Amino acid sequence: MAIKLGGGGSGAKINEIRFFIDRGNLFTDADGQVWLKAGARTVDTTTYPDAHAENIAFSAASDFQATEIIGSSSPRGLGISSDGAWALATQTSSGNAWGHTNITSNVSVNNIAFPGVSGFELLSMGYIKCNGSVPTSISNANNYFSMAIGYYSGGQLRGWCHSLVGGSGTDAGRLSSSQTNFFLRDTSGNDLHQGNYVYARSSTNAAHHWDPVNRQLYVLFAYSSKGSGMSHLFRYSMTGDSFGHSGFSVGTNNYNANAVVDLYASNVPVHEIKQMSGSSTHLYITFQEEAPSYKVRIRKIPLSGNLSWASGTTLDGQVRDPATDHTILRANSDGTFSTYHGDSESYTYMRTVNSKEKFMGLFEGVNTSYQTLTEFSLNNEAIGQDSWDYRRAQTAYQRIK
Repeated sequence: MAIKLGGGGSGAKINEIRFFIDRGNLFTDADGQVWLKAGARTVDTTTYPDAHAENIAFSAASDFQATEIIGSSSPRGLGISSDGAWALATQTSSGNAWGHTNITSNVSVNNIAFPGVSGFELLSMGYIKCNGSVPTSISNANNYFSMAIGYYSGGQLRGWCHSLVGGSGTDAGRLSSSQTNFFLRDTSGNDLHQGNYVYARSSTNAAHHWDPVNRQLYVLFAYSSKGSGMSHLFRYSMTGDSFGHSGFSVGTNNYNANAVVDLYASNVPVHEIKQMSGSSTHLYITFQEEAPSYKVRIRKIPLSGNLSWASGTTLDGQVRDPATDHTILRANSDGTFSTYHGDSESYTYMRTVNSKEKFMGLFEGVNTSYQTLTEFSLNNEAIGQDSWDYRRAQTAYQRIK
């Protein structure tokens, strides 16, 4: 509730900035005018409809906000189970360590070695949901197993699958035992770490999404910028095997992609593709716009189309709180707001609530050496401005009503 204090606001117009001795985040003066302190925020555009509001990426207090870290200062390859219960991410920008968050219980573990495999550098992690009749090793984990993409033995790009810890405990959803692995190849049978692609570098961005209904695997690779490399989306049809339906098995015929799309085509206004995730109907590609804006946006591409960049639409809003250099505005349970910054920009689709698409990201919080999972949505409005110089004797306030 705004506190009412006298003086200083007479005749001020809404959105006008004036200076006062600090009177808290929000106060009402003797004339009934409401003032918001610089550095404070409100998302209550109903009460303050005439105040200037900025479009933001926003995490509401009702969204999932992890209390424990996952990964180091630069994790990537974030994967969320389709039921929103578990999350996997690589531990760092290179190596085979990974982290896990049980979203249901809000418990995380970190720096776990890739089980049963050595010499495998992780690029992307995620879950495979099976819709068919499955063995106990899959059914005890709610019909999921994991798949990681990385490069192995000097550069061979492979998908590597593991069974999971099952049950309902906090360990549920973590990698358990190595099951199978397979090469990733193009439509002509060429390995993706050689020939036309050469996607065998730790700096390569990678991601994958599984469509369990149509049994299609979507794999994305992208170099660090459009100007210095390329990006391709590969689709693998797995209908001829048990993979992702009733087991882990992948036959030789399914190593080859059945469709390839060049996402760094010359007419695409993209500086860098960061991440890909998906729902039952769409892929979501996180990308950075070209200079001079370099805004981080999310492109939505239907699975039913030709998967080209042109077949999709860019969602309204950018992944950034425009009042600061940070990435999202986060509402805390006590009614305050914080800004969280995401270095990895590994933003992954999670769910849709009341027609609002929700994403999960890895963000720096109070401890900038590590990151936590935070759910957020785009295209929200917030009122407020960045903090003024702390050395000023007076504080800037914006009239909002």
